[in-house]
Amino acid sequence: MTDLPSLSGSTHNPLKPRHGDRQELKINGGKMIYHRKGPMQQILEEISLVAPTEYSVLIRGKTGTGKENIAHHIHNLHEAHKREKNPGHKDGPFVPINCGAIPKELIGSELFGHVKGAFTGADKDRAGKFDAAEGGTIFLDEIDKMPKEQQVNLLRVLSGRSFFRVGGNTPIPINVRVIAATNRLVRKNERGEKEQTLLPDLYYRLTDYQVQLPALRDRPEDIPLLAEYFIEKTAMELHFDKSPTLTEESLSALKAYPWRGNVRELENAIKGATLRAGNGGEITPVKLKLSEDKRKQAFKNNPALNVGKILARTGSKNQIAGAVGMSRGTLNSFIDGTLSLGTFEQLLLHMYKEEGIGGATELFKSVMNRLISESESQQRS
Repeated sequence: MTDLPSLSGSTHNPLKPRHGDRQELKINGGKMIYHRKGPMQQILEEISLVAPTEYSVLIRGKTGTGKENIAHHIHNLHEAHKREKNPGHKDGPFVPINCGAIPKELIGSELFGHVKGAFTGADKDRAGKFDAAEGGTIFLDEIDKMPKEQQVNLLRVLSGRSFFRVGGNTPIPINVRVIAATNRLVRKNERGEKEQTLLPDLYYRLTDYQVQLPALRDRPEDIPLLAEYFIEKTAMELHFDKSPTLTEESLSALKAYPWRGNVRELENAIKGATLRAGNGGEITPVKLKLSEDKRKQAFKNNPALNVGKILARTGSKNQIAGAVGMSRGTLNSFIDGTLSLGTFEQLLLHMYKEEGIGGATELFKSVMNRLISESESQQRS
């Protein structure tokens, strides 16, 4: 895999953070976790505590949130801890397996191997993924899709620290750390009834420690960093002399978009936009090709993201009220007696000029949240 590109760039790039709080962690083979101080920073601090231990870890998060990257990070920290204790330690392997991608009749053989004659076509002994992970980490992705009968076998492995090959009767001891990941613990069965995806005993064996990854929409401060990384990474893959730049309008669209597919969906959008922008080109909202319905819904759900543009263009009180999805009278009712609408406009305009749309958005949100909270408190009293 190609090494990551440098993130140096033009001082006029709207993606560049102002306060030097960008964080980046190399995971393995060029993979990175990009974040600013916020939810991901807290998670990584927690991981630094559990990584040196032998705890089993269950990583929870929606599709595309980077569960495998986090698992690999835990593994790397674990191996680094071993090297500190024993300078001659040789790093163990990291072995990922997607439980949802293997037919249920084959997953036992894939995990534990089989002996010759165990089933039709088993013409020789075969080692499994647990053998490959000896001395290191096995990562069981989409463990919620593992058949219940194999969950029972996995539970025995975690309890007894040994396993049997399919068709075999000799226990094989293991020295393997288990990290699992899931995006759902409950689903509907064929009868439409809700059921747990994991056997209770297995769930408790896997959750010596749990990590809950936030959806991308819950960490919008990371979107500029991720977008910048994906632009430069794609530009390098396409052999561009100069990376395309992202316009302010495109950055606003990225922040407002719901990102159902999380980081993976963002990466795909940026890859396509970078190709369409071309060498040293400009990535406009049209080149992002975000779903129009989702874009409209995103701005409806996050009206403050558009306030900066409206203020810069018109400064109209009616347009401000419209942008936040309420009538002029309702907006005034929140502001009367606390903050005049004129002062509110001036503050937002000043913040927009000094800090861009991000600063105006944060000011808008903080003021409105405070006013709404005060209003609700008065109604309760």
